[in-house]
Amino acid sequence: MRIEDNICNIGKYLFCWDCVPGEDNEKLLKFLSREFSLAWVKSASIEKIDEDQTIRVFIDSNELLLKLNRAENELNLILDDGRISNLIAVEKTDNLMIFKEHVIKISSIKENRICQGDILNNVKYIEHFKEVDDFYDVSIINFPLVVIISQDCDLNEDYQFRYDIPIKHDDHDKIMFSLLVAPIYTADQVLDGSHLSLLNPPNAPLEYRNSLFMKMQKLTKGKGSTKPTSHYDDMKKNEIPRYHFLRFPNAVEIPDSFIDFKHYFSVNIHYLEELKKTNFLCRIDAPYREFVSQRFSNYLSRIGLP
Repeated sequence: MRIEDNICNIGKYLFCWDCVPGEDNEKLLKFLSREFSLAWVKSASIEKIDEDQTIRVFIDSNELLLKLNRAENELNLILDDGRISNLIAVEKTDNLMIFKEHVIKISSIKENRICQGDILNNVKYIEHFKEVDDFYDVSIINFPLVVIISQDCDLNEDYQFRYDIPIKHDDHDKIMFSLLVAPIYTADQVLDGSHLSLLNPPNAPLEYRNSLFMKMQKLTKGKGSTKPTSHYDDMKKNEIPRYHFLRFPNAVEIPDSFIDFKHYFSVNIHYLEELKKTNFLCRIDAPYREFVSQRFSNYLSRIGLP
């Protein structure tokens, strides 16, 4: 089974709006019971109100509403205890399908070796290095967050070769000199186009290096607007090959973020091993790290058009 069969680009499929009330009642009620610990919904009634733009789930004095916002492709879930949750509504094959955005699984266990999916902060990348007279000119870009995207089997074999069982190896074909990482930018910074301003401007003449700042296009709908464009919405659904959206659990102090596959780079493995001792934040767990790896390989293998 392909990873995409388990992890939809959009999120976890919940139910079809057009089949409630109807054949998807059980799917909706199971989701509400499991997600919000609502025992009463198992025996609740379901009806559509407000010209079929709201689903009402109710029994006795208990009630919750699911209000459809077609303009924003959202379904707003309002509980009677004041809790609010937003789901995704997407038109597919003439039906309105309801999804829940993925919250990725993470591990906070720090293994000794570098692992695929490790997230580290403040990783330095040497952009260029040259000798000028009796001095060295070194341009360094500091990336606030990166994720390891090299294959975990290769990282494990390299570690075993160098540390665990080197005596069993007669050759050096398992060794890795560097590994691949990709930067992670916060979603808010990507939305307003400011995420590259956090980086030292590359390739700039020395006299301008402190005054030039990189920027990307804003993904809002107009001047002064905070409303995202459809391109940004597609990025959050993982429908833009260059970016991968990450929503972390509440226990992890990392906001919604994007991996940018176009900015991937290689880093010396010994440098990262030392850095991991102090700069490790968490690791994207299976199967989500495999999904990141698969989307990265798909991005690299895309066919360029003239």
